[in-house]
Amino acid sequence: FAPSFFTGNLISRFGHVPIIALGLVALGICSVIALTGTDLHQFYLALVALGLGWNFGFIGGTSLLTTTHTLDEQAKVQGLNDFLVLGLVTTASFSSGALLSLFGWNTVQYAMAPALIVAGAALVWLTASERRVSRTAP
Repeated sequence: FAPSFFTGNLISRFGHVPIIALGLVALGICSVIALTGTDLHQFYLALVALGLGWNFGFIGGTSLLTTTHTLDEQAKVQGLNDFLVLGLVTTASFSSGALLSLFGWNTVQYAMAPALIVAGAALVWLTASERRVSRTAP
């Protein structure tokens, strides 16, 4: 939770998309570290990268989401987003042990790659869309 103290300032300074992208990179680094082994120092480093990635991605994404809605809609949309995200987190928490038992540590780490690729592609699409809109705006 420590990054939460400065994530908002980073978003204000650099923008939503770069911070979300840094979060995706940190999540990728988490998997790479976790794939190098399961010694305590590797586990701790992976957890730090995971925490930073989650923080940048979640706060960056949530604050970006509210910029796309009217003031009247923002609280409802953020509430729905939090409900969906935390519902998925709960599901992942309860299923992680079974996934680890069935597929093993490395497979669980490799499984992050498609999710990171999809999220990265969504960021690229968002950035390209914003550029197209800004070029066509008078």
